[in-house]
Amino acid sequence: MLALGRGLMARPRVLLLDEPPLGLGPAISKDIFRIIPRLRDAGLTVIIAEQDLRRTLRIADFADVLENGGLVSSGKGKDLENDPDVRRIYLGLTGH
Repeated sequence: MLALGRGLMARPRVLLLDEPPLGLGPAISKDIFRIIPRLRDAGLTVIIAEQDLRRTLRIADFADVLENGGLVSSGKGKDLENDPDVRRIYLGLTGH
């Protein structure tokens, strides 16, 4: 949380977050994923590298899904969240 605050103090136009909830408790992790869309809505470009695909796709305008360093899927976050292959392979879900 401190690193995020320090980064925002510089008033960046682009913010790169590498696994933002790593090492944080569940409540703070939820807060992070609530704050990110607010930062985006305030005009900040936010790039996230994150393994929690479900939470990330829910807030992403655009996403790339990588596997073993290669691009396997790309598109709008909501479209990928609803993509049958992404749901089955990466989210462990079937159907809608």
